[in-house]
Amino acid sequence: MTNEILKAGLVVCDGCSKVLSQAVSAPGGFTYRGTVVHHHQQFVHQARHQQVGSNAKVQRYYSEGARPTGAVDRDSKAFATRDDLAKPQPPVVLQIQCMVLFIPFDAGKNFYKKSGAKGTLHADLVPSKGNHFAPLADLTASKALSQYNNAKLPNATAFEKPVVASTATAATPAAAAPTGAAAAAASSSSGSAAAAPRLLLMAELAHRYSDIVREHIIKSTDVDVWMKIHLKGGANMRSELVRFCPEIIFLSEEPTDAPFPDALNPFPQLAYRKIGSLKELLRGTMSVDCKNEIAVYALEDAGATGPSIYSVGHLLRQGVKHQEKWLCVTKRARDFPGAITIAGVHLDSGYTGKVAAAAKEGALETVGKFAQTRGVDALLGDLNMDSAELHGGFFPNHLAFMVNPTDGAIYPVYQVSHSNSSDTKNYMGGLIVDKSRVGLLPLNLRGQWAMSLSRTIDNAYYSDHPAIIIHYVKRLG
Repeated sequence: MTNEILKAGLVVCDGCSKVLSQAVSAPGGFTYRGTVVHHHQQFVHQARHQQVGSNAKVQRYYSEGARPTGAVDRDSKAFATRDDLAKPQPPVVLQIQCMVLFIPFDAGKNFYKKSGAKGTLHADLVPSKGNHFAPLADLTASKALSQYNNAKLPNATAFEKPVVASTATAATPAAAAPTGAAAAAASSSSGSAAAAPRLLLMAELAHRYSDIVREHIIKSTDVDVWMKIHLKGGANMRSELVRFCPEIIFLSEEPTDAPFPDALNPFPQLAYRKIGSLKELLRGTMSVDCKNEIAVYALEDAGATGPSIYSVGHLLRQGVKHQEKWLCVTKRARDFPGAITIAGVHLDSGYTGKVAAAAKEGALETVGKFAQTRGVDALLGDLNMDSAELHGGFFPNHLAFMVNPTDGAIYPVYQVSHSNSSDTKNYMGGLIVDKSRVGLLPLNLRGQWAMSLSRTIDNAYYSDHPAIIIHYVKRLG
C-alpha cells in the first residue's frame, strides 16, 4: 500500500501514513469451508454494530472512496486538514464501498420462454442454528441452506405467475413488432398490475433496458432517501448518493436483437454510462459470443471530478468445457489510495452438473482460488451452481418479520426462490474472496445487504434468471 502511495504521488497525514505502513498479513488460500458464513447471525451483528442511514455530520470529512470507521473525533479540525504538528488522531480504518446490480438476459431467446411458461415460486424460511433454515409453517423441519437447492421449496407460493397460453408468444407478430418509442409505449401500456403475464418482445427489450434497471432500483433501495440527497445537492452529493443506490451495473448475455446501450437512464437523477464490455476489450483478439457478453456501467458524474475512478479489465479462465471471460471493474478513490475489484461473471454451463455437495464445493473453491490469485475481491453473476452458503453468495428476495399463526410469535423470515430457468436450482450468486477484509453493507434502511429480484418487467418475462444486487465494503490498510 505504501508503494501505491508513492507511485500515485499522494500526500497523506502522519496518522494515516502509520496505518498504511503497517504490514497486512496475506490471507490464506481460499477455501469453500473457510468462506461459509451464518447469514442471519451476520445480519444481526451488522444491525447491532453498523449505522444505517444518512448522517451529514459523519459525511463532512470523507467520501465513499475513503471512509473511516472506529474511534475518531468527528468534529476535530485535525481530521479534515493536513497538519503534521497536530496531535495524532486515534488509528482509523479506511473502507471503500460499492453497491452492484447484476442483470442477466437470455441471449439464446429460448430459456426465458421456458421460465415464463412455468413461472416462479418463493417460500418463507426462518433461520435457526448453524446456518439452517426451517419453513415458517413447520419450524421443526430445519435443514441446511444448501439442501434447499435442487429441491422443491416447502409451502411455496407464486412469485412470478406463469405466462397465459394465449400470450405465450409475442404480443404482436414479430414482423409487425413496434420499434423505437412506440415499442416502449406499447410495453408500458400493457404493464398494469392486472395485465396477463407474457413474454417481452426483443424489439421491446431494446428500448426497455433503463426501465428494467429502474424497476430493480425501486424494489431494492430507499428511493425517497437518495432522491432527497440528490435534491439537497452539494459537494458531497455523489458520495452520499452511492450509499443508497447502485454505483455499478452489469448487463450479461446480450440478445442479438437488442444490443446493450451506451447509457442507462432509469431516473432523471441517476444516469449510468457504459465504461467497458468484453466485446470492446477483446476486439481484434478473440470473438465474444453474445451469450458470453457482459457490459458494465458506472453512475455518471456530470463534473467528472467525483471521488472515484474506475478501470475495467478482463480475465480468461478455463471452465469445465469452455473458456470463461470475466469482466472486472476496479473502483479507486481519488482522495485516498485504495481500491476494490469486482468481477461480473457468467461461468461455464458445465457447472450445472455440479449438484452433489463435494463436486459443487470443489468447483467453487477452484473459482475462488483463481479470483484470489488475480486480485479480485468479490464476484457475482450467473455461476450455474449454488453459492448460497458462502459469504456474498446468499440472495434472498426479501427479509421481514412475520407472525407465526401457530404460536403467535414473531420470527425473522427470509423469502427465497430458485434462480434457474426451471425454477429448481440456485444459479445466480457470488462469493467474497477474502472475508477478513471484504464485507457487506445495507442496501436500504431495512438492513438487507443482498437481494434476488425478478426476471420480469410489467408482468413480461425478459430473462430466465433474476437480477441480483449486493452492497460490498472493503477495509483498506
